[in-house]
Amino acid sequence: MKSNLIKKNISQSIIQLDKQLYFKLLEQLNKDFNLCGIQWDDYTEVPPENLFTAIDNIIQTTLQKESDTTIYALLYRIDISEKAIHQTNITRTEEITTLILSREMEKIWLRLQFSK
Repeated sequence: MKSNLIKKNISQSIIQLDKQLYFKLLEQLNKDFNLCGIQWDDYTEVPPENLFTAIDNIIQTTLQKESDTTIYALLYRIDISEKAIHQTNITRTEEITTLILSREMEKIWLRLQFSK
């Protein structure tokens, strides 16, 4: 129940981003994924309302095809705290997706604030 509410809040936040910020979010996600060996070729084609599901599918596929090490490398690359990682069930992809999108949106927001 709580995870559905968090997912809904994150999805709503993403939908409310203006196009420029949304594109920056997509670019940041793609950059971090690529640096961890996760391919996401059509990232610019994902509409905001489908981003959570798209990321969740990528995480599911990565867990099925690769070891947990790739996901941990991604979480480390994105700069998610070890405490948050240890509190997350690595097999629950919605939890991982929530961590990823929350942190990536925070990074975009911080860059925007400090670039002024």
